[in-house]
Amino acid sequence: MEQPQQTTCDAEAILTAQLPMLKAYLRHLLRSSADADDVAQEVCLETLKNPQILQRGADTGAYLRGIARHLASRHQRHVARHPVIEEFVELAWST
Repeated sequence: MEQPQQTTCDAEAILTAQLPMLKAYLRHLLRSSADADDVAQEVCLETLKNPQILQRGADTGAYLRGIARHLASRHQRHVARHPVIEEFVELAWST
């Protein structure tokens, strides 16, 4: 018997329930609340673009943490390749 497709409403409910855990996990990985929020938002967007990736009966928390771990690694690589120059940031904020 085939499982019914996950709808966007179902995915939203799952994400709403899992978001606090997901953000805590990302804060642990990234050591920055701002970066954790950014990556959590990416996880939500990826999940909402393709809600059928969340399988009924599966451990959705573990699945979302896997997506989050992948996106956090990608974020860390991006930050390492493109460092922010503090003087530029201060200059941008002062104008």
